[in-house]
Formats: sequence, C-alpha cells, structure tokens
Amino acid sequence: MNNEKIPFILQSNIIYLACTYRDRYQSTHRLHIKDLFNTANVSKRWRASVKRLVVQYFPLVFNPSHSLREYKRHLSNPLCLYDHIQVIKPNLQKGSQTMPLESNLKYITENDKRMQWFQGSFLNQLETIDLNYLNINILSSVMPILTLVFQSPLPKLNALYFPIQNTSVKELVMQPIPTSIQLQQHQQQQQQQQQQQQIIPIQPLEIVEILKISLNDFDWCPILCHFKQLLVLDVSVVKRDYSINTLFSSIPQTVSKLKIWFARDTTQSEIQWCLLTQSIEILQLPDHTEPTASLIQYLSKNSNIQELNYLLPVDTSLSLDLLKTTKIKDIKLLLGSSIQSEFRNSTLSSTTETINIQLYLQGFSSLLFSDLLLSSYLPKLQTISIDLVSTTMPPECLFDVLIGLVQKSSTLREIRLKMPSPSFQLNQKFSQSWPTWHPLLCAAIQDSKSMKKLVYVDLNSKLIPLGVKHPLLENLKKSEFEILNTNNEAIKLDS
Repeated sequence: MNNEKIPFILQSNIIYLACTYRDRYQSTHRLHIKDLFNTANVSKRWRASVKRLVVQYFPLVFNPSHSLREYKRHLSNPLCLYDHIQVIKPNLQKGSQTMPLESNLKYITENDKRMQWFQGSFLNQLETIDLNYLNINILSSVMPILTLVFQSPLPKLNALYFPIQNTSVKELVMQPIPTSIQLQQHQQQQQQQQQQQQIIPIQPLEIVEILKISLNDFDWCPILCHFKQLLVLDVSVVKRDYSINTLFSSIPQTVSKLKIWFARDTTQSEIQWCLLTQSIEILQLPDHTEPTASLIQYLSKNSNIQELNYLLPVDTSLSLDLLKTTKIKDIKLLLGSSIQSEFRNSTLSSTTETINIQLYLQGFSSLLFSDLLLSSYLPKLQTISIDLVSTTMPPECLFDVLIGLVQKSSTLREIRLKMPSPSFQLNQKFSQSWPTWHPLLCAAIQDSKSMKKLVYVDLNSKLIPLGVKHPLLENLKKSEFEILNTNNEAIKLDS
C-alpha cells in the first residue's frame, strides 16, 4: 500500500481500528499481539503508532510462574512491540510447578547484570502489581520474588490489587524502622521486641493511585494515610466486627472513587457516612446497603457525589427528598412493590444526566414513575435505562411516560428498555398493544431534536414481532433491536 498519499491522521485511524476493534465491539475472536505484526510492519511510523496502542490496550503481564529469561529475550528482540513489562500478576493454581519460580529467582540473583536489569529496566517501568489471583497455598513459593519487587523504589507504580486473604501482606508492604539508640544490656531485649512492632509502609505506596484491599487479617487503616496520591480505593470489609467508621476516618482526602463492600448482617445504623472525605465523586455500595438517615443526609447535603452505583430504594419521603436536593448526575433507583402510598410533588434533581430504574410497574410505583420523569425539570438528562421487572398495569402506562418524556426533553439521547424473561401474560399484553404504540413511539423519536435511539434489550421473540417494517427500525439480534432517529445521526452519544 502506498501510504505516502494518505494523510497520516487517516492512517492513524486505520491503525487504531486495526488494534482495538475486536475488544471495542466485543468480538468473539480475541485479538492477539501476533495479529498486529502485519499492521506494524507497514512502516516505521506505523510501528511506532502500533506500539503506543499496544502498551495502552494490551499491557505486557509477567506471571512469575513463567520464565523471566524468555521475557527478557522477547523484549530484546528489535521486532518486539513492547519496550517493558507493565504488570506483575501471579496466577498460580494449587499444584502448579514451582520450578520456574525458583529458576527465576536464581536467574535474577546469580548475575549482577541481570539483577541490574531486573531492578532497572523491569521494575523502574512497572505500573501494576495484581495479586488478586494469588493462591495462598503456594504463596511461600512466590514470596521471594515479590519481596524483591516491593523492596525496590518502583517509581511508576500506579495500581495495587491484593487478594481477600491478606496472608503475608504485612511482610510485603511494611518494613522495620531502623534505630541507633544504645541501651544497656538488660534493656536491649525489650527494645528489640518493641522495634519489631514498630513498622512503616514501604516507599512505593506513596505514589499508588489505585488500591484494592480487604480488611480481614491485616488492618490497612493505620497506613492508608501514607498513600499520598491515592485516587481509587476498592475495599472489602471482611472482618465481621470491624468498625466501618474507622475505615471512613482513615481514607485519604485524595480519593475520588470509593467502592466498598460489607456483609449483609453489618449493623448499618451505626455507620456514620459523614466521616467520608468530601473528595469522593464516585461511590459504589453493595445492593444490601440500607438507606439510613445518615446515608441520605450524606448524599444530599454533605457530599460531592456525582455518580452513585447503588440501587436506591425510593419508598420513603426521606429518599425522595434526596432525589430533589442531590448533586448526583448518575443515579440508580428502585421503584418497587414496597411503595404503599402516593408521594406528591416527587421530582428529580436538575443535575441528573443518567437514570437507571428497576421498575415494578404496579400501583403507586407506576404513579411515582410517571411523576419523577414527567414532572421533573431535567435540563441535562441524556440517558435513561428501564429494567421492567414486573407489571400489573396496562402497557400504555409505560409507553405514555416514554412518549411524554421524548416529547418534553430537549437533551434526551437514548432510552434503553429491558424486560428480562417476561411472563406469558406480559408478552400477551405488550403484543396486543404494540401495533398501537409502536407508530406513536417512532413518531415521537423522529420528531425529537435530541433523541438518537431507543434500544429494546432481552425481549422474548413473542413479545414484539421482529418482522415489523419501519424505516427507523434496525434489527440487531433476536433478543435486541433499536429504533433509530436518522434525523439526528450527527449526535454523538458519548459527547
């Protein structure tokens, strides 16, 4: 191909698609590095572009159970698309051969040049240490190499992932404090015992931005303050009697994304959510989290949360007050069968951009569903997803709201409607109403100045006949299809 006549910006797009299309479009045929060699061999400029994308999308992972010698030989090949190893990820199953681990340690330590390469070219470029899949039964085999790793400066370390079982974590992330204090002989033994208990975190922790830990047999809270640049914290509170308030008080003020898990039987009434740092913008909670007054107050008044990954039950005036006052842009709501009374003047915050609703379309929940979407002032709303779990209402209760929302909103771009495993009765109701509501819905979408598409997901083939003809209808799969607004093709859904 004579690529000299093609603008390089177009060439760059071709390279990008060649390197990423299978992962971006979830192809069943996984892309391998060897598939990119032909693309990289077009020219030196193409090779440089491919190498940049390979590092970004396909980081080179070192598994200590594989030969480090072979990794080094691979990297030294001038045709290699990698310059360095980015990730250490032990993935050792019970019964795995430990011989490569022992030979790797010997390979590193028996030669000064190889040790220099390991501590320099290898560890100086290391970005992630992922111990998620480290089997504790053979942890002792990999510990010598991990100890070498953690005792090094690791200037580019960005992410740390630890397993639920924290066995030997203390030995990796802590080190003794040296002392030069001279004591009398009868005091020396006591001093040595105290010295063994005095420990500080290793230096690499100070630059870590992403951390996944569990509070089980090792207490991370006393050393969390040493993570000076921590942005993302994923923590599982495994220890039953551990104080979540202690954890909240220990989270660094640099954290902007917090994912927390705790057991269902945790005494949640004692959790003081206001102890969380106000730097948190994205919060993910387990679905069994109770919407206590403390949590609602934190979300509505004392936080800067913009994205809440938690299915919030909307069945009390307290939770409805939150929806009016919160600054959250991305929110998930449960409109369930527990709603036993009518809530008047129910509205969503004007900051809302994305709404995910798990909907039981029955009784008071259907009224609340209509009020929230049609009575709220939503000048920034872009996407709404509805997971219809069950219904005792006629289908027009749903379609009326959707059509009204499309006609009302000047910013709405996408609606996703999901009906997992609908019952025969539900199929029958919607099948009978579809000929009436389908043209009205299509007309509303086509007339909208902002609406891009409506997606039906996981529909039973009996529910809506996929053979229906309409210029806006695009069949995707047997269980999914889209209604597209071709008038708004220029709109980018991710902008």
